[in-house]
Amino acid sequence: MKPKSPPGLLLPGSEELQKFHEQRIAMLEGMSGPVIALPTRYPDGYFVPRHRHSRAQLLCASQGVVLVTTDAGRWMIPSDHAMWIPAGVEHSVEILGEVFMRSIYICVDAVSGVPDYLHVVGLTDLMRCVPHNGCNDAGQHAGTG
Repeated sequence: MKPKSPPGLLLPGSEELQKFHEQRIAMLEGMSGPVIALPTRYPDGYFVPRHRHSRAQLLCASQGVVLVTTDAGRWMIPSDHAMWIPAGVEHSVEILGEVFMRSIYICVDAVSGVPDYLHVVGLTDLMRCVPHNGCNDAGQHAGTG
């Protein structure tokens, strides 16, 4: 199931925004395989409502700045950095500037020794290649951009 892109910039709390992200999460949860990589381009000011998924997420911002908020705190992810979000952690995402994000979703059973805490990491040259080459056309464009 491939959710439609929302028609333009949607504000926090809007029904269309919530529906878009519910469809996106349902699509992700329905995909098979131990690792899934999805690219998404977000316009400045975009807001991803509070959500969680069954897979851990490595959220990589190759352009722009991303703010992630959880019950444990708030993190800023500048370009060429990534944030590790353990499976099941509720989080929302705010977009500052146009952001091209590549997320890698990993089944918790697929890899041993993954962190169980939130943290931001700098991307090495090798790590920059992995999300770039792992993403395919399954990604979505959120809003206009």
